[in-house]
Amino acid sequence: MNKIECIGRIPLFQGFPRHLLRKISTFCVERGYGPGDLLCREGTKGLGLFFIVEGTVEVFGSASNGKERRLAILGPGEVVGEMMIFDRSPRSASARALGDVTCYLMPEWDFRRLLKAYPEIAVRLLPTLAGRIRAMDKAMLS
Repeated sequence: MNKIECIGRIPLFQGFPRHLLRKISTFCVERGYGPGDLLCREGTKGLGLFFIVEGTVEVFGSASNGKERRLAILGPGEVVGEMMIFDRSPRSASARALGDVTCYLMPEWDFRRLLKAYPEIAVRLLPTLAGRIRAMDKAMLS
């Protein structure tokens, strides 16, 4: 499967015309990670967001006692690092590959340009953000 087809399967971009998928693909850099490799680290500034193409990624944060706490397990088609796109704050969590993982990294400045040109992407990202907030609320109550 080529890069444009992979991007077309990401829920944020499903249904987009091929010319737009081609444009999006020019912003994405393919990155590979091995088991245990960090995609991003909590507390650091990020370069951008990751679209998982293959493999599984664990998102985790540091609890107040210093221990790691799993926040999510994400797979193909899901996004990692999207919160920093909106608030430009340091990463709120870390993400590591649980096996061999292939991602497309899109730099923050390119994603911001894309959002300005195609605001429907932001609307499609809202359910992902809301789902993560709900999961965190549920975890805090358990």
